Amino acid sequence: MKTNPFSPEAVATYGQATITCADLQYMRQARTELEEYLKSYPDSGKRYGAAIGLRGEHGSGKTHLLNWLAEQARAFTHGTPVVLYAKADQASLFDVYTQLMDDLPRERLQQVFAQALQTVAIEHVQTAQATQSIQARIRRPEDLNLLYQEELLNPPELVRLLQNKLEAAPLPVEIPRTLLQINDPIWGELAYQWLLGREVEGLENLGLRHRLLQLQSENDHEARPDLAAVNVLETIAALCSLAGQPLLILIDQLEVLLRTAQPTRRETLYSQIKKLIEQLSHQHALLFIAGNLEAWQQLPRDVTPRLRQREPLTIGNLAAQEIGNLLQAYTTHRFSEAVINTLCNLSGGSPREVLRIAYFAFEAVHGEVSEINPDTLIASARQSGSVAERNRLALLRADEVLERYGEVRKDFGIGEGVVLQRLLEVQGQAALALATIKAVDKLSEIDSARRINQIRRYLEATWPGAPLLVVAVGYASREVETLLGQTVSFLVFHEADFAPQLQTKVAEFLARQPAPPANANPELMTLLQGIAAQLNKLETQRGAEVKQAAQDFAALTAVSAEPEVKERALKTRWEMLEVLDDLRAALRDERPRREREMIASLLVANEAIGRNDRFDFLGLLYVDALNEELEADRLLDQDARIKLTKRLKWYREDMLNSLKAILRPKPLFIYHWLESPVKYLSLLWLVGSVLLVGYRARNNLRYSLFESFIYATIYSLPFLLFLGVGFAVLIFVVYWMQALRWQIRLNSLRQQRRALAGQS
Repeated sequence: MKTNPFSPEAVATYGQATITCADLQYMRQARTELEEYLKSYPDSGKRYGAAIGLRGEHGSGKTHLLNWLAEQARAFTHGTPVVLYAKADQASLFDVYTQLMDDLPRERLQQVFAQALQTVAIEHVQTAQATQSIQARIRRPEDLNLLYQEELLNPPELVRLLQNKLEAAPLPVEIPRTLLQINDPIWGELAYQWLLGREVEGLENLGLRHRLLQLQSENDHEARPDLAAVNVLETIAALCSLAGQPLLILIDQLEVLLRTAQPTRRETLYSQIKKLIEQLSHQHALLFIAGNLEAWQQLPRDVTPRLRQREPLTIGNLAAQEIGNLLQAYTTHRFSEAVINTLCNLSGGSPREVLRIAYFAFEAVHGEVSEINPDTLIASARQSGSVAERNRLALLRADEVLERYGEVRKDFGIGEGVVLQRLLEVQGQAALALATIKAVDKLSEIDSARRINQIRRYLEATWPGAPLLVVAVGYASREVETLLGQTVSFLVFHEADFAPQLQTKVAEFLARQPAPPANANPELMTLLQGIAAQLNKLETQRGAEVKQAAQDFAALTAVSAEPEVKERALKTRWEMLEVLDDLRAALRDERPRREREMIASLLVANEAIGRNDRFDFLGLLYVDALNEELEADRLLDQDARIKLTKRLKWYREDMLNSLKAILRPKPLFIYHWLESPVKYLSLLWLVGSVLLVGYRARNNLRYSLFESFIYATIYSLPFLLFLGVGFAVLIFVVYWMQALRWQIRLNSLRQQRRALAGQS
C-alpha cells in the first residue's frame, strides 16, 4: 500500500507558519483592512478607528495572522504605526494591558509625545495673526527647541494645551497628567513605570496617591484595574491621534480571557471589552481581537455590532479553490470539482479537517487516490475523530482486555519525559508492554517512533525478553512500521475490531513466552541503535517533504489569488489617481497642509500595492518642494516670496503629471522599457553579445566549436565593452529623464531661495 501523504490531525502542520501563505483569502482580507486604515490615516478628514474580530479554532492560524499583521504594519516606512501585541493568559484586561505596554518603550512614547506637541504648536500659532508666520518653521518636532530658545513659543503653555486635549475625554485626570511627565529628566522614568502598572516609590513626586492598579473609579470610588487599563489605552490612543501616528493593537486568545472568569467577573469583562472597542475606535486606533467560536458566541449580542465588520473574520477557512491547492500540495493528483466541493462542505473550510478527512479517505481506497469520491469522503468524515480521542478510546479497550490476564500498571515514566502507557504483569513477572503511537503527521510520527525505540531499550534493560506491542492510533506509514517491526509488534487501531485483535495478540504472546533471560540481548541493543540512526535520516527527508508541500501550497495559492490581487492593486491605483486630482485642487487653492496630508496618504498607498520606487522618489521630492515653499514664506520678503512660490507651484504641478503617468496603464512596450531600463538594456546587451559571438564563431570553424567560441569572444570583447558603456550612458539618460531632472530642478529652486534669503 502507498504511503499516506495526508495527516489525521494537522494542527502540527497547518498550525505552523510553514503551510500558511499571505495569498490565502482570509489573510488578504485582514491585510486589506490594515492597508485601508493606514492609507486613510495621514488624511485627517478620512482618518478612522475600528475593531476587527478574528474567529478560528485551535490550530487555525490566528496567532500567526496577528504576528504577520504586526510585521506588515512595521514594514511601512511612511506613517509607521505604533504596534502593540498581547496574548491573554488569565481573566484580566489589566494583564493584557501590561503585555501591550511591553511593546511601547519609553523612547517610542516620547517620540509620539513630541509629535503631538508639534501638532498642538501648529494649531496654537494659527489662532493668532501675529504668530501665523511661525507655522512655516514647525516642520519637525526638533524645530520647537529653536522656537523655545527665541521665546516665540512657551513650552509649559504648549504642554497645558496638550493636557487640555487629553483631558477632554471623561477619564481620571491622573492618567494624562502622568503621561505628560514622561519627558521629565528626573521623574520621567518614574512616570513611565507607573503607566506600566508597576509598584513604584515616590508617587508624591508625580502628584499621585495610588498605583495605577489601585486607581479608583469616579462612580463608586473602588479600585478597578481593568477600567484603569482601558482608560490608559484610550489616553495613549488620543496622544497617537494628535501625533498623527496610527495605533495598531493586537489581542490574542479572547477565549482565555473569558473562560477562566467567574460569572460575575465575566459580566464586568463584557462591559470593559465594549469600552475598549468603543473608546479606542473613537481615538482612531485599529484593534484586532482573536478568539475561537465559543468566545465570540459567549459575548453579549451588542458587542459584535461595534466591530468594523459586524461578524468576526473567520480564520483558517479555505475557499474551494484553496482546498484544491492544499490537496495538490500533498499529492500530484488533481481532484474533481465534486470531491473538492464535498470536502469544503464537510470541513467548513478548515484545513485541519480537510487533511484529516483526506487521510481516512486515502486509507479507505488503499492509496488509489483516483477512486476517492464524495461517498468515500462522507464515510471518512464520520471516522475522522481527533487523534487524542481515539488514543483515549484505544487505551480503554486495551485495559478491558489486559485486565483479564493479570495486573496492569498504567502510565509510569521511564525517564526523559517518556511514558510507558501499559505493562501487563503475570505472577509478578513483566509479560507484555503496550504503547501507542498517536502521531498527527509525518514528522510527529518520527518523534513517536523514537519514543517507542527508547521504550524498547528500557524494557530490554529492565525486563529482558519482555515483548512490546505498539498500537498505531494516528498517522502510520509502512516504512516506520517496517523499521520498528524488527523489534516490536504492530497493531493498527480500528474501533470495530480492535478488542478481539488485541485479545488474540495477547494470547499468542503469553502462550509462546519463554522464561525471561538474565541479561539484555546485546545484538538487540545494537539493532535499536541502528534504528535510531535510520529514524534521524528519515526525519531529515520528511522535513524536506513537509517544507516542499508548504512551498507548493504557497505557489499554487499565489497563482489562484493573482487575479484578485491584480484587481485590488488596479483599484488602488485608480483611487490614487483620484487623490492626485484632489491634490492638484489643493495645490491651486493654496492649502499646503492639505497637500502634505494627501501626498503622505499617496505614499502609504503606494507601499500597499508593492511600492513603485519612482513614485516613492517623486513623492518625497514633492514633500521637499512643500518644505521649500514654507521656508520661502518664513525667510523672504513679499516680492521675492511670491516669485519663488509661483515657481515652486509650477514645479509641483508639473510633477503631478509625472506621478499620474506612473500610475496610468502602460499598454506599449516603450513604457515598460522606460520603467525598467536596466533590465531591458541588460537583456538586449546579453542577446546581442551571444549573437555577435555566434556569428563570428560560425565564420571561423578552423578550430573546434568550443575553441571557435573562445576566440570569437576574445575578438568581440572590445566591441562588447564599448556597447556596454553606451548602454550604461543610455540608462543614465533615461533615469535622468525620469527622476534626476526633478532633483536638479528642486536643487536649483532651493539655491534661488537661499540666494534671495541672503539678499534680504
